[in-house]
Amino acid sequence: MEMHSGDIAAMVVSFFILGVPIIGFTAKMVMKPMVDAIVRLREAGITGTTQQQALEQRQIVELQEEMQSLRRTVERLVEAESFNRQLGAGEKRDPILAGSTSHEPRATSNTEE
Repeated sequence: MEMHSGDIAAMVVSFFILGVPIIGFTAKMVMKPMVDAIVRLREAGITGTTQQQALEQRQIVELQEEMQSLRRTVERLVEAESFNRQLGAGEKRDPILAGSTSHEPRATSNTEE
């Protein structure tokens, strides 16, 4: 059986007409679930990263607010300690003005002699 060039051309044309679409359809059916999974993973990765960044940003803001609050508290404590030191220093210098808080007895005058 001899094959002529016309027969070979007919086979090639029929392969392109029938074979290529069948192979393409089969590849599409096989590849579609894999491509969908890859797309979902990328979307989840981007969304997850965005959510993670938002959570981290919120935590940073909360920590900054807490740090500012602690600084204000420390400043108030330093001011209170300074005030208490000044009060304590005033008592040691002049007990008469402080209302005689020392345990030393006061000198009293005896007019009944």
